[in-house]
Amino acid sequence: MSAGPQRDPELEQTALRMLTGEVERRGLLAEVDGSALVIPRGDGTSIGFGAGGLVQLLRKAPITEWRGLSERVVDALLSVPAAEASPAGYEAARPHLRVSLLPSGVRRARSMTARPVAEGLIEVLTWDMPQLLHRLSRAMTDHWGVSDEEAFGLARAQTQTQPLRVEPAPGRLGEAGGVLLAGDLYAATQLLWLAERVEVPEEGALVTAPREDVALVVPIRGPEAAASLPVLCTAAHCLYEAGPWPLCPRVFWWRAGSMQALIDVAIVEGEVGLVLLPDALAARLSERGWLTDMMELG
Repeated sequence: MSAGPQRDPELEQTALRMLTGEVERRGLLAEVDGSALVIPRGDGTSIGFGAGGLVQLLRKAPITEWRGLSERVVDALLSVPAAEASPAGYEAARPHLRVSLLPSGVRRARSMTARPVAEGLIEVLTWDMPQLLHRLSRAMTDHWGVSDEEAFGLARAQTQTQPLRVEPAPGRLGEAGGVLLAGDLYAATQLLWLAERVEVPEEGALVTAPREDVALVVPIRGPEAAASLPVLCTAAHCLYEAGPWPLCPRVFWWRAGSMQALIDVAIVEGEVGLVLLPDALAARLSERGWLTDMMELG
């Protein structure tokens, strides 16, 4: 299954070197944090940018244009207003606010303006710019004079307007009624309001967000949904490992706007051997006779 380009570690390193060099040529400090570039600021905040964004630009351009692309990305990074950490900064940020799903274990997560979504996932307040996504820090937004509810509410509403493709999932997932959500780097974030994108039955849906630009959804309408779980688990791991923009390889039970992670999935030599389900989900499937031999109660 493929929903985008494969991850290219060598090109990511090239992108990081180009970004770092461009920042340092301007007399500024640049730090590499995994596959991201971080530019510290004097006010205690920082600007971060994942190399994956530049990688996608480089793939589409001849090598003679790479230097210009890295210059434009750094220009955009440095254009984030220095006065963000003030009530006036909120007014400047309003039209750019979005929310993004990120792994809860990502470095610098504690410094971001974020809130938990499910085990392994957080929702982060993001400043959307033409060539980059700037994850907003708590040190900045605490000075805005607005509540998290207001800021996240506005950001969610604006994220819902991002382009999204909803199409049948390929192979056995499609046969089970599964759908693929794909688009820009907010595609997986659309799981937060899934019922507005996909018809979800009372039993909910099995979902995964392996990458920021793709999510898979299998509504639980019958035994075929539970039977598709091994395929869904395998697809989640494959998409997560292939990249780019890896997010989370876990499968979740989505119901009534909340997401609960499957307790564990055992994959041996590429095959799903056992799935431990949350008690509530296992009970609902058992009542309907939809449990399979490879599933157990948590």
